[in-house]
Amino acid sequence: FDIWGVQLEKGKFATSFIPTRDGATATRGNESFEIDGEDFTDFFNATESTVLSHITPLDNSLGNHSGTGGVVWSFDAGGSFGNGNYFSNANSTTSFGHTVVVGSSGQNTGGGTGNMTNGVPFKNATVFKKDDFIMATNGTLANADTSGNLPTVVKLVLGNNGWGNALNGANIHFNRFTYYPKRLPNNQLVTLTS
Repeated sequence: FDIWGVQLEKGKFATSFIPTRDGATATRGNESFEIDGEDFTDFFNATESTVLSHITPLDNSLGNHSGTGGVVWSFDAGGSFGNGNYFSNANSTTSFGHTVVVGSSGQNTGGGTGNMTNGVPFKNATVFKKDDFIMATNGTLANADTSGNLPTVVKLVLGNNGWGNALNGANIHFNRFTYYPKRLPNNQLVTLTS
């Protein structure tokens, strides 16, 4: 026999079906995606990169994190917080920032995204290159940081940190994630996020 039906949802966008029994409700846990090994080294440029991410912070997610905050994406050495590039929403804030850490020492002090709103999508482009860190959000270029090193990283993780636990996942919806193995010019960062 065939079964057909419709799934209605109250949220701002459709989610995938979570099977339950006897009409019970369920909430999907944090999901993350990881690329490592040869799959990672085949595309990653260790000297310069640009990441374009269009994301939507989900309801009641901004600033409601423990530890290092809600990590959207990370290029990480694995094992701990000491080496990596992290785009995250810090605790008790409504903004997102890019953090570069080498040997447990922060490398960049570039600007953040400004205040974001739960349920409202935004576009961000983040550049990381030795002595060249900058981001643009929704068509506005932040302050540049022209001093800092890059960590040696071995993987990309979307939706969480790269050091093996699920404590710091950002409660977000990815509308788009694009990696460029080069430093895009500032005017293109503004255009891509407008």
